[in-house]
Amino acid sequence: LGTWMPNANSMCCRLCERTFTVVRRRHHCRMCGELVCNQCSPHRARLGDGTRALEGMGITAL
Repeated sequence: LGTWMPNANSMCCRLCERTFTVVRRRHHCRMCGELVCNQCSPHRARLGDGTRALEGMGITAL
């Protein structure tokens, strides 16, 4: 797993480069740790405690 990029380090999605807003929120890729928007992170997984998390599709894997 990659090191998570701090939220303050990115004002836009690493994939589509659209600015994060109240509606277009930041999400960390669990594979590479980069910040992506909801539209660029369609894959989800359930964690053991029942919470949802982003899954796969790491930028470094592309």
